[in-house]
Amino acid sequence: MIASRPGRRVVLPALLGGGCAAVGALLALEREWLSRDDAAAAPSHLAAAPRQEAAPPAFRMPPLASLSEVVGRPLFSESRRPAPAEAAKEPAAKPPNLTLVGILLSIDRRQALVERGQPPHVEWISERQKLDGWTVEEIGPDRIVLVRPDARQEIVVKDRPGKQAAAKQKK
Repeated sequence: MIASRPGRRVVLPALLGGGCAAVGALLALEREWLSRDDAAAAPSHLAAAPRQEAAPPAFRMPPLASLSEVVGRPLFSESRRPAPAEAAKEPAAKPPNLTLVGILLSIDRRQALVERGQPPHVEWISERQKLDGWTVEEIGPDRIVLVRPDARQEIVVKDRPGKQAAAKQKK
């Protein structure tokens, strides 16, 4: 068995400690030399006065009227030009004047019974059928969905007054 020397265990930590002390001393000397150079370069009237850091002025938002050019140019527009004044808009799309009376759902077809027109008449409609500029997009168990390029409208089955009264009597 090889016996280890007790001196080897002490040498490495002593070398590392000495290296750290030398680096610390070099840093302290460098700091002192830099502070001497700053003091020599400063004018005499500034060197005597103690440094006082001025507080930054409080931020104040400019009035909105002064930002009219910024507000007038849309941030997310490629040209950053003001939006053109829009001509008179079309009135909101009105759904066709109809009442959903009933719905027929089977394996191979979906149809809805609607009452419309003047004088009112009842007719069957199917999905993808056109009605007064609207298209029947979907026929569900209790509603139909009508769409136009600029609007979407759902129409539910008309409740019958007798049906509501009968439901209340059963309770």
